[in-house]
Amino acid sequence: MFKIRFRTIKFAVIAYLVLVFQASLISCISLGSVKPDLVLLLVIFFSLYRGLRQGMYCGMILGLGVDVLSGGIVGINSLILGSVGFFCGLLSDRLYKNHFLTKILVPCTASIFSIISYYILASNFYRLPLFFDNIFIIFSSIVYTSLASLVFLKFLEKQVVVKVYTLR
Repeated sequence: MFKIRFRTIKFAVIAYLVLVFQASLISCISLGSVKPDLVLLLVIFFSLYRGLRQGMYCGMILGLGVDVLSGGIVGINSLILGSVGFFCGLLSDRLYKNHFLTKILVPCTASIFSIISYYILASNFYRLPLFFDNIFIIFSSIVYTSLASLVFLKFLEKQVVVKVYTLR
């Protein structure tokens, strides 16, 4: 048997670096106008390993960081990422975290939820194009984020999660 320990300070440093990267250098790995949402993947990872409450708090704090760095309406990303953290935290005991399908389907579902929620909330403040006019970009973003999750979540697992073997 083994017990999972989490390196919280290392995670905080990685979270800060991901926020800065998402705000400034993400165009380096973009394909056209399609960019992966690394902050969303960070919230999913934290929520699956730490549970409901801490996942929600992590989502709200990282969402606030995205809002501040993006210059948009403060609170939208905080609400959306907090919700993603909450729902992924609910699933943390029911999912096998290292399974290939978990690493694809959870980010895919969270991306769909995030994009639809952002579109609904932001349409109250901005004049946005119709949802179906951007369906190809939305679909491409969901696929890119889901595929990026395979590499990014494996990297986070190696950097942040420590398995301590115990005798029973």
